[in-house]
Amino acid sequence: MVTNKKRKELPLPEPMVLVRHSLDFLESSVRLLQTPAGCSQQQIREIVVLLAIGAEQLLKSRLMTEDWSLVFERPEEADREKLFHGTLRSVAGGGCLPRLEKTCGLVVDAKTKRAFERLWSFRNQLVHCPVRIQLNALVPLAFEVLSSVVDLSEGWLPVEAKDQRERLAASLRTLAPFRSARHSTISSALNAFGTASFYCPKCEERTIIHEDGERRCMFCTSVDEIFQDISDVHLRNEADGGTAGDIATCMRCDSWYAAVLERRGGTIVRCLQCWEPADKSTLRHCVACDHWLIPPVGEGSHIACPDCSEAVGLK
Repeated sequence: MVTNKKRKELPLPEPMVLVRHSLDFLESSVRLLQTPAGCSQQQIREIVVLLAIGAEQLLKSRLMTEDWSLVFERPEEADREKLFHGTLRSVAGGGCLPRLEKTCGLVVDAKTKRAFERLWSFRNQLVHCPVRIQLNALVPLAFEVLSSVVDLSEGWLPVEAKDQRERLAASLRTLAPFRSARHSTISSALNAFGTASFYCPKCEERTIIHEDGERRCMFCTSVDEIFQDISDVHLRNEADGGTAGDIATCMRCDSWYAAVLERRGGTIVRCLQCWEPADKSTLRHCVACDHWLIPPVGEGSHIACPDCSEAVGLK
């Protein structure tokens, strides 16, 4: 007797799994990059391998969200069972970017492509050949790739991965080589806006722009409703030569942003980061650097200025 059983269709892996794995690898590479001076050749290999795998997995997870067949070397031969069991021959890292450009409308400049190609070349050399990679050649490349990863991961990550991405981005922002690489990455696009950019309270860079009705930071890619208020405050302050007192440091939440807002005929000083209000009378200037300050509640007249780091009197 022959019985035909209907074959159960295997579920597709969640793109979130790939995203989590990729961010784990990237975070591990960043931890090693935080103390690069004493890196051994083994640690350099680990940085390259972790970074290369993390970047490649992130690109593949983006392809997966578009169409699961795109992670196969030959999409026309895509097979659910192979994907489910992990026995597929997947697209190489170098093949991900062209597919993302073609299927997702992603625009990747030549400099970014070269950085990824160099990273994967380093990975292949270190894994298969007895070569030594100089640290001074790796570090700028690593942060250039990580800067591109920040851009490539913007706008499509699942909600569940947003905290992990922000944790990675926050770690990167503490590293001077990353900040330098990030400025290099965004410089051309930022220069197109001339002096029309303003400061971001999240990354403390003057890289928020107004485009298509939206205010976003080009450095950390944040989009926030408070940017509207911040931009208005900065533009108003710059228009009158900085005499309005609209910009101040809130020493309650360590933010550099406070706005003097008009409310029902009276003036209220409100920090745009923590939204703590204060009377206009609480605004002070640091005697040493002449920076506007909102002192912490209950503090005396001698406190440390977050701008010049001196414990000086306020006026």
